Amino acid sequence: QLMGAVRLELNKLRRLYHISKNLSVAAPQRFRGWFTDIHGFLYEYLNFFSGKNFSEYDKGNAAFRKLSYHIYTIPEIETKREEVLFADLLHTTGIVAESRQHIKDLWESRLSVYGWLVTLLLAVGVVASVVMTLGASQYEKFLAGTIIASVCIAVDILWRVDSLAAECCALPKRYVDNVARLELSRK
Repeated sequence: QLMGAVRLELNKLRRLYHISKNLSVAAPQRFRGWFTDIHGFLYEYLNFFSGKNFSEYDKGNAAFRKLSYHIYTIPEIETKREEVLFADLLHTTGIVAESRQHIKDLWESRLSVYGWLVTLLLAVGVVASVVMTLGASQYEKFLAGTIIASVCIAVDILWRVDSLAAECCALPKRYVDNVARLELSRK
């Protein structure tokens, strides 16, 4: 779900860029300066994630607000086409804002303290019962070691999945990589 929400946000950010660029190309005298600012704010937002851990996602709020608030400052709309494109910009900006909230909620949703307590108590119970029933043979010691190691590995995997450890560094890179996916060069 988190990856899907990030994909949606990045997709809609690219859409914001392309719609704004289209407005700028269609009426450069009115929209070029406005688009140049959007270009800069979008570039700033995506590059905010450079070298960051995804746990700092919320710190990007100010950069996103600069982008979204600037969209509302669109110059005077003169044609029906411009009106339709601006309505799409507003709608797309709303989707990005919703996906940002969804990303934040997903990032913060973790196994509860109670859930971790139950998991750890179960792990301790399994380890204790294995140790208490441990026999003297090498086979039984090997089996006990295997069971204890398996329980420890299972708890570690659960911790890594719950803490989204693998995503901490991978997700910010997706934002930075999107700078290259946008046609950010000014022609």
